Amino acid sequence: MNGILRVLWDGVLNKLKSLMTLSALLFGSLVTFFGWISTFICSNEAIKIFLIIYSPISVIIILILIQAIIEDKKEYNNLLKKNLADYHGYEYDYIEVEINIKIDGSSINKTIYEMISKSDSLNSKEHFSFFIGCAKANINNEISLGSDSKAEDSDISFQNINVNKHLCLSKLLFSPNLKTGKRATYIITQKIEKGVYLMTLEEILKKIAKGEWATKEPCEAHRQRVKYPLKKLVCKIIFPKEYKIKGEHFFDVTFLNSCSRHEEEYNRLIKNNSCPTPEIVGDNKIVTLTVDHPKIGLEYWVKWQPPPREEYQKILQK
Repeated sequence: MNGILRVLWDGVLNKLKSLMTLSALLFGSLVTFFGWISTFICSNEAIKIFLIIYSPISVIIILILIQAIIEDKKEYNNLLKKNLADYHGYEYDYIEVEINIKIDGSSINKTIYEMISKSDSLNSKEHFSFFIGCAKANINNEISLGSDSKAEDSDISFQNINVNKHLCLSKLLFSPNLKTGKRATYIITQKIEKGVYLMTLEEILKKIAKGEWATKEPCEAHRQRVKYPLKKLVCKIIFPKEYKIKGEHFFDVTFLNSCSRHEEEYNRLIKNNSCPTPEIVGDNKIVTLTVDHPKIGLEYWVKWQPPPREEYQKILQK
């Protein structure tokens, strides 16, 4: 925790230093200008000079300030990512989440992680997952390490610490230590029983009426947290082809542990044409959200509105 606070404090100090320098520059230019013009402030010539010279100068100064703030924000984000990577001892290049939802509401979840060690002493890392939302408790699940998992100059093993109906807490072990700059790719698979996803619109509306649903919007969702430095995130939700879902953008972005939208990041994804749309692939319907450089401390949603109960029952009867 102290390391994270140090990262945040360093970022704040850098931002204050930059803003103080720019403020001093702006103040100095104003003092110089008004000192010079005060000798003939009442003349028409002074007014002309003011309009011709100072107006463009003020615009330029404002633009410089805006650009400096933007660059400072980028520098702060890069500093945060670097220090968090050093603090944890690793960073992720790529995470791909694949949620294969069966027609009965059970699912098989497979997540591919590609990571880089930032420390010679990296011998383990915790893997923690749980179900976000109000209808996700009391779900039996099992978790395992994929046989295709591998690491450079190291062996990977997997130890379950606490797996119950609410969460999965496991530990990834490296032997020998995963050295600085070395890469590891590991695959986590979870098999989750029926009930983790509500399959009809009526079920969700009932939960909303009772105040037992995370949002007022009648949708089901997968929410992916970003807690570590990450270059690319892919969330792929797979449905049976005949299962009809609805939605506008099929995604959202919120603050961590919240349903409040992060407007800046949401609009960035729309601008970058990152909005997922359902596509038919073989016997499946797939919705994929791809995010380059996701932000730490946010949750990226893939969301959808399930079909009415009557329509869902017809699918089950086939």
